[in-house]
Amino acid sequence: MSLCERAADFRRSYPNKKISSTTLKNIYQKNIIRKKKVRITKIPDRKLKKKITRNILEAKSDLDYYRAQGFRIIYLDETMVTKSTIATHEWSNKNKNFEMDMKDFGKETVAVLAGISKEKGLDYVATFDKSVNIPKFKEYL
Repeated sequence: MSLCERAADFRRSYPNKKISSTTLKNIYQKNIIRKKKVRITKIPDRKLKKKITRNILEAKSDLDYYRAQGFRIIYLDETMVTKSTIATHEWSNKNKNFEMDMKDFGKETVAVLAGISKEKGLDYVATFDKSVNIPKFKEYL
């Protein structure tokens, strides 16, 4: 919405008040209000937030129970490495370019599964071609 449209919208909402697009622009400049890129995010509703909170508390209770039983808790995560994750700019000395051997990136996509625990630190790491599906995850376990 342009400043002219915003001023007209303001006048429609408050018919006994007057504002021009120039005045609106001055107010924006004074208060450092700028047009920025809109960030698209998922905003959960109240019901979902309550459900998430309940699930977190339940999971924490389960973790405390299993820790008390002597189980070691292992946290798993997956990350993907593709050719697009290679840095295109890097710091280097004057008259010397940073070089990277492309043979290290011969595969199109590599999935990395890593497990860590408080007791051992890094427990186990495995790499897979492309993404991790159910059979590959079972193989990892």
